[in-house]
Amino acid sequence: MLSHKVLVSALDECRDYVMIMKVEQIGIYTYDYANRFALEAGTIQESDYGKMLEDVISSDRAAYLKRKYEECILSKKKTLVDHTCFLKNGKRLCNGYVTPVFSENGACTHLIMITKIVEETKLRDKELYNATISERRKMIKKLEHSNEKYELITRNMSDIIIIVNNEGKIKYISPSCQNILQYTVDELIDEICFNYVHKNDLEEVIYRFENVETKKNHDPFEFRIKHSNQQYIWFEIKTTTVLNSLGELDHLVLVARDITNRKLAESELKKSREKYNLVSRHTTDLIKMYGLNGVIYFASPSHEEMLGYSASELEGKNMFEYIHPSDRLTTKEQLEESIKKKVPILIEKRLRSAKNEWVFVESIITPIVDEDGTIETFVGVSRNMTDRIKNDELIRNLDRLSIIGQLAAGVAHEIRNPLTALKGFSKLMQSTLMDTDQLRYIKIIIDELDRIELIVNEFMSLAKPQAVEFEEANIQDLIKGTLTVFETQALLHNVTIETIITHQEPLIIFSQPNQIKQVFMNFIKNAIEAMSFGGNIIVSLRVMKNDTVEVCFSDNGVGIPQERLKHLGTPFYTTKEKGIGLGLTISNKIIKEHGGEMIIESIPNHGTTVKVTLPLLIKSVCI
Repeated sequence: MLSHKVLVSALDECRDYVMIMKVEQIGIYTYDYANRFALEAGTIQESDYGKMLEDVISSDRAAYLKRKYEECILSKKKTLVDHTCFLKNGKRLCNGYVTPVFSENGACTHLIMITKIVEETKLRDKELYNATISERRKMIKKLEHSNEKYELITRNMSDIIIIVNNEGKIKYISPSCQNILQYTVDELIDEICFNYVHKNDLEEVIYRFENVETKKNHDPFEFRIKHSNQQYIWFEIKTTTVLNSLGELDHLVLVARDITNRKLAESELKKSREKYNLVSRHTTDLIKMYGLNGVIYFASPSHEEMLGYSASELEGKNMFEYIHPSDRLTTKEQLEESIKKKVPILIEKRLRSAKNEWVFVESIITPIVDEDGTIETFVGVSRNMTDRIKNDELIRNLDRLSIIGQLAAGVAHEIRNPLTALKGFSKLMQSTLMDTDQLRYIKIIIDELDRIELIVNEFMSLAKPQAVEFEEANIQDLIKGTLTVFETQALLHNVTIETIITHQEPLIIFSQPNQIKQVFMNFIKNAIEAMSFGGNIIVSLRVMKNDTVEVCFSDNGVGIPQERLKHLGTPFYTTKEKGIGLGLTISNKIIKEHGGEMIIESIPNHGTTVKVTLPLLIKSVCI
């Protein structure tokens, strides 16, 4: 027979409703102990200890319990007791069992009542509670005769109570071990408990056992115990120390609860999370999860590569902070439509990157609907559309250029023939006229016809690719030849041209020299015209690391505003009063045909720099 002290320590950790009554004599019973769950239920308080039944509960209830207690003592058997009631914490008590405890001389000293606590969820529970006492007793009477439905309470406990001595021997184990582990009590008594612990958990279990503190309660821990079928079951263990009269460790009381299903669920959840994280880490798409208020609580690592934000920077922020102001209203309206219809939506919007640039994305946003049909979360998957939009714009520009080229060819062809006649007869008139004013007029006509001819030639150059032959050319010579042409014009406009060419070895490019000269002449001509009051032009040359050469044309003229800079190179877009907007378009076309690239940088009131990069025919060492 277990000591009263040890039994109380064990039952205090039990997760069922446990109460101990002291038997003064048959018919007189006082409250001696209630475990933590009984106290939390609110049916008894520690201040009730020592009080008789009728001092705590109603007289009818006290009379009923006295009869059941007397029956239990006289039969010396566990007795089923009606303990169905609803508690203040929302749970209810089912029928319980009362077990008598006898002293060595055969006198009953205590009664232990253990009652299952279950959630009150079904209507029949309320009906049972609301039934009359006589009806409930009839039901209980029938249950008492059904051994299949109600076994001894200790055998059906959801926990296993184990008491081990300071040598690790099992001195007591509750009969519930047979249902959970398929061992009989006799098989386990006096066995070393460590023999049933999984080898991977054994070190920690022994460490805890050897270093057990003398304080009463210990933090729960988890380990695996061997089933009779040689499989292992996960348990959560709560430990209570029981000291002897000298204050030394006498017993350990272990309350073990089977958590195998929870562990399996946790393992499956972990695997799912690992798979999800693997996908989210390696996808280039942006994956976000956020609530109805727009607050992000998950962001995939791909945000850092596309937008420059780490996941931790985004989580906890409102997603609307990163959406372009012009797109916010549309996004909000579409989200509201998704909530209303509970269907995914497709949104195109712009997101702000860490560099304050706008990135075009296409997002599929899916609402997550719970069992109640409520939406609390959205999952958004976004794909970068910036390149696609740029390609679409490029295709539109190419189509536009093609149409412009066809139009230009037709117009130029129709203009060229009458233009030739006009120029010819104008020159004849110039040679025959003697009047000074008339000569001045005819000169103006010829100059304007020359300008028209120049425009027609530019139209023809834009309209169709010319069958030109590429050859090796020294780019230093091309630059020097171009500058020679502009020496006089620069002097007339009070403009100085400075060259910075430090690389003395020939830099050979594969090109059509006249076309490259045409490009360089166009840039120098634009620079001179941008400095109406004079200025300085710097032409520099340097070899790049990727076997290319870069030629820069810089002036300190009026510069070009940023909003106009992005349109340069578009056909018929010009910043000059008398320009037609084809010079840069043709120059860019020639550079592209040579496998190069043109970049224009400008600051208003400070000047403009045009950078032309062309591939070298032979590798050169960077300077």
